[in-house]
Amino acid sequence: MTNVNLKNKIGVSVEQCVMCPEDQYTNTEQSKCIQKSVIILTYEDPLGMALALTAFCFSSFTAVVLWVFVKHHDTPIVKASNRVLTYLLLISLLFCFLCSVLFIGHPNRVTCNLHQITFGNVFTVAVSTVLAKAITAVLAFKVTAPGKQIRYFLVSGAPNYLIPKCSLFQCIVCAIWLGVSPQFIDKDGHSENGHTIIICNKGSAIAFHCILGYLEALVSNLGSLFFLCHNIQQWPCPS
Repeated sequence: MTNVNLKNKIGVSVEQCVMCPEDQYTNTEQSKCIQKSVIILTYEDPLGMALALTAFCFSSFTAVVLWVFVKHHDTPIVKASNRVLTYLLLISLLFCFLCSVLFIGHPNRVTCNLHQITFGNVFTVAVSTVLAKAITAVLAFKVTAPGKQIRYFLVSGAPNYLIPKCSLFQCIVCAIWLGVSPQFIDKDGHSENGHTIIICNKGSAIAFHCILGYLEALVSNLGSLFFLCHNIQQWPCPS
C-alpha cells in the first residue's frame, strides 16, 4: 500500500491508499511504489557456482569411470559386470549430474519443460538398469537348479527388457504432462520482500507427483532386491 495525497471538492488535502502492482513494493514512508529487483539463479551466484562445480566434478568422475570400463572392456571383471548395462548405467548417471545445469540461468519455456522431465526419464533409466542387474544376480545365485525356462530367461538377457519398459511408462507420463499442463515461467513476488523471483511453475502437480511416485516405487523394488542380495555369499551355487 502507498499513500497518495488528493484534494477533495473544497480543496482540503486527504490521503488515499493505493495498492502497488505485483512487480512493485512500497517504500518505508509509504509514499510511492518502487520497482522490485529480479532474482534468478546464475553462475555468478555462490549457489549457482557451487551447483555447477558439483555437477562438473561428478560428471567428470563418471566420465573417467566410463572411459576405464571402455578401455578394459575385454577383461573378465568388465565382462562379468554385464558391459552393456554398465555402460548404460554410467551414461545415464552422467546425464543425471548434467541435468542440474538446467536449473541455472534465466529460465525459458524450453528449459522449464526440460527441468523435471529430463531428470525423471534419465534417472528412470539409471534405476531400471540397476534393477535389471540386481534381478540377474538374484536369479543366478538364488535358483540352485534352474530348469530350461529359467536358463533361457537368464541367457537371453530377458531382465534387460525391463529397462525400456520402465522408461516407456515414464515417457508416457511426461508426454501427458506436456500435453495437458506443461510447465511455464512464473514470478514469485511474495517470498522475499522487495524482490521478484523468476521460477518455473510445474503446471500439473498431479503429473509431477506421479513422476516422483514412480521413481520411488522403482527405488523401493530395488531396495527389496538389495535385501535379497545381502547374503548372496551364503547362497548355494547353481548346479
